[in-house]
Amino acid sequence: MAKGKMTRCEKCGKPFAAAVKACPYCGAKNKLSKPSVFKTILSVLAIFFVIGIVTSIFSGEKDDGRQNEDTGREENISTDQEPDTDADADPVDEQEALREQFNESLGEGSALFYKNVRNDVTGRWRLFLFHSGENIVDHAIDYYSAYFESDDEVHLAVNLGLKTTSVITCSAGCLFVDVHEYIDKEEHDAKILGSGMLLKQYIIDLSSGEIDDIYSSTD
Repeated sequence: MAKGKMTRCEKCGKPFAAAVKACPYCGAKNKLSKPSVFKTILSVLAIFFVIGIVTSIFSGEKDDGRQNEDTGREENISTDQEPDTDADADPVDEQEALREQFNESLGEGSALFYKNVRNDVTGRWRLFLFHSGENIVDHAIDYYSAYFESDDEVHLAVNLGLKTTSVITCSAGCLFVDVHEYIDKEEHDAKILGSGMLLKQYIIDLSSGEIDDIYSSTD
């Protein structure tokens, strides 16, 4: 995968990937981010396709109604059928199962997830607090599947084992992971959360799983 282009936030001055629509730290819009023309065309074609299907369905229902009126017959509907044992599971249960499975992959340490972060003015920050010797980057796609509910969220994974705080965002089919040095008790306040020294930056392709190391403080 090609190296990701970096930029700096005009509001807070922190570095982040240019492909991201907004600064993951303060929420300011990224003027360098441009919508994909290809995606726009696909969206328009999809809308016309859906309209065609809906029109066809309604037309078919009208034809069926006329046929029933002409023949004067009605279909008998059975009410003594057994319930479908292959029905889809509750999405909430599936999400909880994914989270339990992910937490187990990090080892025996405890893990806590918070949907709110103190002093977060965007309302989009999520906090994952855990203690492990595992690098969150190696599990980033599984974390995304387990904990992300929307791609506009900003997740901050604080690993008290490795003393790192990873800022995880999603855009254009990729995860952007900025690994910072942990600051004591930063998980209690959004004003300092993720403000430690930048150690590493990664871009992870969600479809292929390829991890691209785009920055290291030791280079």
